[in-house]
Amino acid sequence: MARNKPNKDEVQTTLRINPDLHLWLKHYALDHKTTYAGIIQDVVFTWAKEHGFEPPTVVETSHPKDNAE
Repeated sequence: MARNKPNKDEVQTTLRINPDLHLWLKHYALDHKTTYAGIIQDVVFTWAKEHGFEPPTVVETSHPKDNAE
């Protein structure tokens, strides 16, 4: 799978994880029709809500099609 160059306003980080966890995340993402980023976003929003932070009302995302121009 090709990697897209992140937008200038995005932060790119490298997460090193256990190979078994990586495989589980891959299958979870496929089964739930989501991405690694979608899984991480869900985890962060859940944590934030549990700690009293309100989730944003609008989440901006970029799509590869938008960057193709």
